[in-house]
Amino acid sequence: PGSPAPINYHHKVNLWFAGVSWQVTPKLRSRLTYMNSQLTGRCEWLVQLPIPGCVQKYQQESVVAELNYNVNSRNVVSLALTQYPVEQVNEVPAQGSVFKSTHQSLSVGWRKDWSANMFTVLQLTHAHYNRPYRRYALPGDDGLQKGNATAIGFRLGYKL
Repeated sequence: PGSPAPINYHHKVNLWFAGVSWQVTPKLRSRLTYMNSQLTGRCEWLVQLPIPGCVQKYQQESVVAELNYNVNSRNVVSLALTQYPVEQVNEVPAQGSVFKSTHQSLSVGWRKDWSANMFTVLQLTHAHYNRPYRRYALPGDDGLQKGNATAIGFRLGYKL
């Protein structure tokens, strides 16, 4: 096969973030955040082709609810729940498709301040997602691809 046709791809991104945090008790702090990102991509062929260019739209949101408990001045235990829906639309006349998925995760973390500058974080996360594949669903199938994952992470940090 020959090389692909040259193409110009134009992006436009809108992003906004909002969050609120409040002290529930002297040792317990709560935080709620929301992020919305929209990307629109438009492609134009640089040579004459019998097929049109494309428009792709990608939108993602993230909602996070978090509780942080100060065990003492050097130790914080956290619990976070995240909801992360994603939608992608391809607007090509012969290939129009909508892809939507939903990701959810639950995380538990422990932060230890070792000194005024050094800290570590140990985090355990369990995630779940649903992604439709309706074109390939069999009778009696809900048309969703489902997945689960569990991860453990360790971070070493330095504050200036």
